Amino acid sequence: MSAPTCPHELLPAPLAFTNLHRRNGFVSRFVAWEGGDRYREMPYRRGIRDEVLVLVAAAEGGASAAEAAHWLDAQPRAFRGYWDTSADAPAAVVARLRLSDSDTDALTDPLGAAAQQYAQAHRPLRPQERLSLGRVYAPTSGHRAASALMDLMIHRVLATFMLRTPAWSFVALTSGSFLDPLMRYLDQRPVRPPVTVDETSFTLYPHD
Repeated sequence: MSAPTCPHELLPAPLAFTNLHRRNGFVSRFVAWEGGDRYREMPYRRGIRDEVLVLVAAAEGGASAAEAAHWLDAQPRAFRGYWDTSADAPAAVVARLRLSDSDTDALTDPLGAAAQQYAQAHRPLRPQERLSLGRVYAPTSGHRAASALMDLMIHRVLATFMLRTPAWSFVALTSGSFLDPLMRYLDQRPVRPPVTVDETSFTLYPHD
């Protein structure tokens, strides 16, 4: 399958934000600011569904792949893929799910259910409000160090914070991710205990 023609995209607002912090000795630990054309961001399209689910299963296990399959059908526009032009295949996926406090779809997803429960316990959603749950589906190596691929995904997640602010924003990362200090820096404090899905431990980072 050929790589999509959609251009390599980094939204200017989050890129400007990280550049402002580039020389503070902290943010540079998490953002590589690597360019190049190997990875390209693209909107999700149904033609790559099977490849995306294979990627998720390899990265996080069968249960996460089943949950991703549900959300791909229920909220396909919430997903963006990161295409490896060298391998001619998806390398990672980011999802920004939108949930209400009564959204029964979330009950079948341990991370969605945990986000709902946390919001209800700390500041319940008002009528018409939604919470956002960000999911980063990437190989284990992607959660260990800054890279061109993670740069793209980090800036996409930052864009959801800066440009489309929900009542609650949550990000789920595999526990022990190198991004943990950055999330705290952004005032996304971790929820304890972690949530386990298919023997993989995830930490939720909420912000009201």
